[in-house]
Amino acid sequence: MAETECACANFERLEGSAVQIYVALYLEETGVDEKAGKTYYVCKHCGRPWTQEIVVGKTTLTRMETEYNV
Repeated sequence: MAETECACANFERLEGSAVQIYVALYLEETGVDEKAGKTYYVCKHCGRPWTQEIVVGKTTLTRMETEYNV
């Protein structure tokens, strides 16, 4: 059975129960900033960075911008 590819290119932000599902399926934790209340992740498939935080009582997962040197 082929492994499901990520959907990072299709989403910029997820909220609610979708956050935990996406984290469990595609992301790997890379760090925690306790002062800012953020958890950082990277996609296991494509390497895109994500950040998770609680905003107005809702858990949100936001894809971070990536910069490339050409």
